[in-house]
Amino acid sequence: MNQLTAAHRTLPFGSLVMVTSLTNNKSVSVRITDRGPFVDGRIIDLSREAARRIDMIGPGIMQVKLELTGMAEARVKAPQEPVEAPEAHEETPSLTPAAVDQGSFAVQVGVFNDKTRAERLKANLEKSYTNVDLVPREAEHVQWRVVVGNLPTQEDAQTLANMLRKRVGEAMVVRRDLP
Repeated sequence: MNQLTAAHRTLPFGSLVMVTSLTNNKSVSVRITDRGPFVDGRIIDLSREAARRIDMIGPGIMQVKLELTGMAEARVKAPQEPVEAPEAHEETPSLTPAAVDQGSFAVQVGVFNDKTRAERLKANLEKSYTNVDLVPREAEHVQWRVVVGNLPTQEDAQTLANMLRKRVGEAMVVRRDLP
């Protein structure tokens, strides 16, 4: 909450993103360290410190522009200071849209505080779908995410999300290949 981090549904962990407020033109560079937000119409969830730096604390939500500025290794500790894009190295992946859009994607169909409810939805979906999993989300209290599918592109996952939305209501594409 006090570091320059953010949650995004599909960008790989470690991605560096410049977030610019379209309200006041202030920018902050953040590292993607979590999944979310899981509210329709929202594209990124900033840490408290990142939100403070672009004067978003009062309004809570605002229109922003995202620019992918770099990648870092997954599982790196979030920096205390503003993030700068890494220098180009051979091991730095290409940041083409195709590279970000490929990997392994799934559809999140529910988040539960009660593991029993999550298991019930999982069992129900396993009657019709493969690759249905419970994924714990560590927080103050563990929450259980139910995810379906293991698809190579966001487009394929979006097709599955459209089908699942008709059956269960909530359905959002998430990245599966990285934590």
